[in-house]
Amino acid sequence: MNRKTLLIVALALAATSCSRALPTSPLGSREADAFRSGSGSGGGAAPSAQSLSGQVAVTLAPGVTAATIAQAYGATVVTYVASERTASFLPPAGVSALTFINTLAIDPRIVTRESNTWIENAEARQQ
Repeated sequence: MNRKTLLIVALALAATSCSRALPTSPLGSREADAFRSGSGSGGGAAPSAQSLSGQVAVTLAPGVTAATIAQAYGATVVTYVASERTASFLPPAGVSALTFINTLAIDPRIVTRESNTWIENAEARQQ
């Protein structure tokens, strides 16, 4: 092939690859729409930033349960996924999320801890 033919083929490939829509969600578009509307298998609509306010998300060390941590600190378990060792808690009454995070920082049963927030990528915000 000569250079002109290679250039035309390369431009054609570039043009067709740029025109296809790329997924921005791990769910297919139909599943994502169902999740957002609350009719999918996701268990309801995605939580709002306000509904997550004050929650603390943690990763637990192996063998630790959310109930154990909740009982030790007087917190309330909001969600717990044992297979992923993740949980979210509401701190005890009168304790801010930041204070609760700092308290959990010295507990060896907690691998990670952070404020529970809803993160949305730029592409999803534009839709």
